[in-house]
Amino acid sequence: MKQVPSTVAILLLGTMIPCLYGQASASGSGRVIPDREALIPRLVVSKPGKEQPVSISRAEVSARLNGILAETTVTLTFKNPNDRVLEGELYYPLPDEAALQGYALDINGHLVDGVPVTKEKARVVFEEEQRKNIDPGLVEWSGGNSFKTRIYPIPSQGTRTVRLRYTSILPIGDNGAPVYRLPLNFPRKLDAFKLRIESQDNRKPTLSSPTLSNFNFQDWQGVFVAESEWNNLSMTEDLVVSLPSEQIQGLENGQLKSGLETYDGETFAAVSLIIPPIAGTSPSLPSPDTIDIAWDASGSMVKADLDKTLDLLKKYFEQTADQNKTVRVFLLRNKLADPVPFTVSGSNAETLLKFLRSIRYDGGTGNFDSFLKADTRAGIRFVVTDGIVNLGAMQNASSTPTVSVPTYALIAKSGADINALRRQNMNILNLTEATTDQALESMKYAPLTASAVVDGQPWKKAAFNKQEFHYGDSLVWTAVLPDGVHNVKLEVQTPDGKIVASGTANFDTASARPGTMLRSFYGQNMLVKLMLEPSSPATKEALSQLGQDYGIVTPGTSLLVLESLDQYLRYKVRPPASAPKERQLYDEAMIKVHTRKELEADQIRLDNLKAALNGWKDLTTWYAKDFPVVSSSKRGKSEEGDVSYGSPAAGMSVERARQLNEVDSAWETPAPAAVPVLGQEEAGDSFAEAPDSLRQGHAAFNGLLTGNGDLGRTASSERTTSSKQKAPKEGPSISVKAWNPDSPYLAALDSSNTPFDTYLKLKEKQGDSPGFYLDCSEWFAKKGDRETAIQILTNLAEMELENRSLMRVLAYKLRYLGDLAAAKDMFDKVRDMFPEEPQSYRDLALVLDEMGDRQGAFNTLKLVLEKPMHPRFRGIEQIVLVEMNRIIARAKAEDRPVDTQGLDPAFITPIATDIRVVINWDTDNSDMDLWATDRFGEKCIYSHNRTSTGGHLSRDVTDGYGPEEFMIRKAVPGNYKIEANYYGSRSQKMLAPVTLYAEVYTDYARPEEKSQTLVFRLKDKNDIVHIGDVAYSHEEGGSIAVTRDYQIKKGDTLESIAERELGDKTRATEIVTLNGWNSPTLPVTGTIIKLPAR
Repeated sequence: MKQVPSTVAILLLGTMIPCLYGQASASGSGRVIPDREALIPRLVVSKPGKEQPVSISRAEVSARLNGILAETTVTLTFKNPNDRVLEGELYYPLPDEAALQGYALDINGHLVDGVPVTKEKARVVFEEEQRKNIDPGLVEWSGGNSFKTRIYPIPSQGTRTVRLRYTSILPIGDNGAPVYRLPLNFPRKLDAFKLRIESQDNRKPTLSSPTLSNFNFQDWQGVFVAESEWNNLSMTEDLVVSLPSEQIQGLENGQLKSGLETYDGETFAAVSLIIPPIAGTSPSLPSPDTIDIAWDASGSMVKADLDKTLDLLKKYFEQTADQNKTVRVFLLRNKLADPVPFTVSGSNAETLLKFLRSIRYDGGTGNFDSFLKADTRAGIRFVVTDGIVNLGAMQNASSTPTVSVPTYALIAKSGADINALRRQNMNILNLTEATTDQALESMKYAPLTASAVVDGQPWKKAAFNKQEFHYGDSLVWTAVLPDGVHNVKLEVQTPDGKIVASGTANFDTASARPGTMLRSFYGQNMLVKLMLEPSSPATKEALSQLGQDYGIVTPGTSLLVLESLDQYLRYKVRPPASAPKERQLYDEAMIKVHTRKELEADQIRLDNLKAALNGWKDLTTWYAKDFPVVSSSKRGKSEEGDVSYGSPAAGMSVERARQLNEVDSAWETPAPAAVPVLGQEEAGDSFAEAPDSLRQGHAAFNGLLTGNGDLGRTASSERTTSSKQKAPKEGPSISVKAWNPDSPYLAALDSSNTPFDTYLKLKEKQGDSPGFYLDCSEWFAKKGDRETAIQILTNLAEMELENRSLMRVLAYKLRYLGDLAAAKDMFDKVRDMFPEEPQSYRDLALVLDEMGDRQGAFNTLKLVLEKPMHPRFRGIEQIVLVEMNRIIARAKAEDRPVDTQGLDPAFITPIATDIRVVINWDTDNSDMDLWATDRFGEKCIYSHNRTSTGGHLSRDVTDGYGPEEFMIRKAVPGNYKIEANYYGSRSQKMLAPVTLYAEVYTDYARPEEKSQTLVFRLKDKNDIVHIGDVAYSHEEGGSIAVTRDYQIKKGDTLESIAERELGDKTRATEIVTLNGWNSPTLPVTGTIIKLPAR
């Protein structure tokens, strides 16, 4: 029996990251330890089960120190004690001035180095090989300065080994000397541990902790080395190495401390110094009468060191007590809240601080743009955040109005996206590395800038470790130098031009010794330089190229490990330099195929279009065919092998049949003059772009009934015919089968008088489950509290960066809750991160269409036809073309036609149907089947995808996200039962049950179109989900009637159910009628009953 891999998220938060151990002085030269708990390695099983924890059985650490520069290599062996294969994910943030430089994974007992590849290509290759149960490795940038490593498989009762290499700049201790620290407090005893540290200066370092036997620094030709190995070792203390302060004063007789190395024909130079603290009396802190504070109150900030942030603010007000101050606090979660004003009288800020202490952290993180752009009387502004925006995106400072208000970003959490804040021209007060006194001291001085010239000229191939500096900071300048003798002059100055530090260094490239350390730091500094550039296609391309040139993990570059030469050749990935034989064979093979590359790409695009056109011809042929129907007793086999056809449908009026035969295209009548407002009988119209009032609240989308119940829409969710048209007597309806989760936390919300407080309490135990947020969001939406529902929902964005399943389910739910702008932003991110998946474009296009952007929706769908596509996604082209033609016709009816240039006219054929059902889902490698059964009992299914009455089912998708589509142009009057069969998921990484989305239309692409969107969560393999029943008749027009299931609870009465679930206790009689009861008496507790639409 095939083993199904589970997933282990291996969280190594800040492991092996240098930082200071001990207290720092108030002088501003010291640094403090980051959040201790966050630095300890810990392993978490993401997929629930009874698995024993994966543990680190062996660790090997090697570090090279050169003044304030450090290069660390960490090798970890993970042991899987379980009888099933696991996929591993190793998450870790690096400090502000560190970069991941190397990654290797063991393949057949040997460590194979990762190859720098564009992020998109690396992920596509990894997942393609993973689907074959082959063991690739991948390390990716995952936001901020955090990274994740994906390892597959970790064999049952076996091990996998990972090697990581990163560079960092050492923080400075209170004695003015650098300190190197490694968090080595492992939760379990190590089978083996090996440690080597070498300091390349001629002064002996000292080991401050822990006490390790046989670990002493010995002088070897001016390099001090300590090395030892231990077995069966418990590591309960962090390793701290102190370097003598004399090593890195930086300036000796005006000469900068410098280094020179050569690698692969290039010479890399570096100079470093510590900017001296200012002499004399320091100035006062800025003390304006008005201060604005933007406070990140999102869920991720729970783990920040907020006590330290509050202590800084308290000390600030104590030291600026010369005048009273008006302070406005803006809370930021998924959106920026209105300000809350406070008055700080002298040093008394207790009321303000009490409010800040009482903040409840929940939801995702929106951007600060509206705060930064707002007109303000504030003299200074504080922004308290980790800088990681997961809803929307922060704009570049250059694209926002210039604001002269000094803005200070208070960083109280490791892994912060400090570069994003720097791009907003914020002054960084990093409380993970500085004391509150040091941070306050730095507020007294304007940031310093540094400049360097080579032989008297500015140098392009050079970069500093920062854009701005403060007194006491470490400064590192790196460059690539041509052959010869060169002089470098460096200056550090204040904004008014006063030079506070300067020096020179002389380099003779002939004396450079071989090495990789300075090359790595040059790449790191160039990465910092590019990360501070405004976001643009050119910047993204430069970042990707830098990563590939220097083997650095960047936002656009990942490191990929493959198993064999065949894989490298298949994906056109050059093997690493550490595998010279494979690299030579690869180069020889690629010479032969390079000339065919461009031709092959053109041929692939042509083949894609041909396949799409052939599929479209098949669909339009089906659409043009008449399917007369006979009674079930006369049905037989057709000439095509399917069940055959009979006479015209009974019950269809002659006029209606004529209309269907003559005009079966979309939106042939003009748009109506007006759309009814919310709360009226008919809530919307499918012709025109909805007004702003319909874009707000629950009516922004056509309707949603989730597997957990109605999302509380206050108005009809149907698209109806124009008010000018005759109201129908009877029409098609959609009756859905909803699933109510039997979750104890929902029962707790039901019984609570303060449900949001109860939710926050429940979150402490349930907050690691995406399903918890989905259920609770739906619960609040059902109660009509849309804002709280959306806030709770956006916690999904905080759970794991760049998890496309979570991003998709969040975007889908935002769309269905009516927050179209937020849904678009999230779908934009999914499209940018996963551009090879056609579903990314379709999802975005549907939201654009709903927002009224017909051209944008059309252009986005057209990309599905134009971009290369993996064969597993085949079939989506026909579904997309149906939707493109609907957009074309709809825009034409609105008198704002879309530009269809570039689309072959053969693709333009309107498809309008009596019934259309589309399903898709949010988890890759999942198999879902759509079924539709007519009143004769004939089931349209993957093995019988054309029915005798004209039912048409799209290609069966077995390992993607869908979509699958059922359509019938002329429906047989009666009920159609719509179901989905969930065969299971082969995804090794499932943080939540698969979510199924079904969009059910009647009179699709006609003026009287109606639709209902349904959401179900699937837990068990082979689940058969009854999506709903579509009752269709051929009377003109119609409405969508929705029913749902409800489980009777203890203490329920008819009136209480009607009031709570339907908003009106007088509707109790509707419940009785719907369920066909002879008397108004409820069945016993636990019985499932039907409820009408809210």
